[in-house]
Amino acid sequence: YHQNRWLERYMSNGNMFKKVYFWSVPVVSTTQTLATWMILLVTCDRFIHVCRPLQANRICTVKNIRRVTIVVMVLAVAYNIPVWHSRVSKEFRYSDGYKITYSSILNAIFRYVGPELAVFVLNILLINDVRKSPAMDINKKKEKEEKRITFTLILIATFFLILVTPCTVAQFIASKLIVASKETKFIFVQFANFLLLCNSSVNFIIYCLTGARFRKVFLSTLRCANRHHNVSHSTSGSTQHTVLKTSTKL
Repeated sequence: YHQNRWLERYMSNGNMFKKVYFWSVPVVSTTQTLATWMILLVTCDRFIHVCRPLQANRICTVKNIRRVTIVVMVLAVAYNIPVWHSRVSKEFRYSDGYKITYSSILNAIFRYVGPELAVFVLNILLINDVRKSPAMDINKKKEKEEKRITFTLILIATFFLILVTPCTVAQFIASKLIVASKETKFIFVQFANFLLLCNSSVNFIIYCLTGARFRKVFLSTLRCANRHHNVSHSTSGSTQHTVLKTSTKL
């Protein structure tokens, strides 16, 4: 870097960064929508298992979960079609229908306030049910595992509420539904974006802290990858040594 200053030359190419940012908006919007709805989906799944256990085996089958997951993915893409269209049509991007109706009202209902409120209510019901549930002597191991899963998902939902709620406020500030100065708007929006990034990575940390099986599989995967790398490196070294000996004999 000190010899050729490649970073400064790279940063000076503003058009490239503008294009990347311009087209990254619909991609990020789609993935964030999907992540939000998936949090709501797993919270609903855990609510049914804990609060409606007699119906769980009928409703929460693997087949049904796969179907609902596919539907949620399709809906997340379909919901963000206006964002993709706004990248193509400048007139649509600055229209009141897109800026107010879609970006402010519909996003508040389907991406921010609606899912957050649903997750909050389900979280409260889950916590109350776990606190009230009596200890069972039958199959303690299974009961302990169920409670661990519930505790993990409650943590995920709680962090989701804490980290995503500021983004809801930032959305209202950006759409001018909440009046704020230019400096306050910039600082708060950047802070909300940072929390949103934290929300995207915090689940992995929670799984590592609460899931013994997750840690075991993760470490096993790392060991297998490291072993494969060492074997490949050793094979490559042996091949080079053999070629070198053959060329020396010749």
